[in-house]
Amino acid sequence: MGTGFFGKVLWINLTEESFEEETIPEEIYRQYLGGYGLAVKLIFENMPAKIDPLSPESIFGFFPGLLTGTAAPFSGRYMLAGKSPLTGTWGDSNSGGTFGPEIKKSHGI
Repeated sequence: MGTGFFGKVLWINLTEESFEEETIPEEIYRQYLGGYGLAVKLIFENMPAKIDPLSPESIFGFFPGLLTGTAAPFSGRYMLAGKSPLTGTWGDSNSGGTFGPEIKKSHGI
C-alpha cells in the first residue's frame, strides 16, 4: 500500500479503558483519500446522528494525512475531527508538527 496509509485504525474506548485494532481495506483509502475523507467516513458510520457531542458514546479522532510522515514538503499534518459541542454538527481542526508523523509511526494508520 506504499507509504500513504498502512491499513489500520486504533479505536480507543476511554470509558472502558480498552482498545481495538481494525484493519481497513485498501479500497476504502482509495475512495476516501486523505485524513479528512477517512475521518468523515469512520465518524459518520460509527456515531449515531442524534448523539450529544459530550456524551461518552461520542467519537472524535486524530487522522494523519495521506502524505504525513513522507519526505513531501509541509507533510506533517493531521486533523482532529468529531461532533462539535458548539454547533452540534461536524467539527474539525488541522494542525502540523511532529504529532501526525508519530501517529503513523506508532501504529501504522
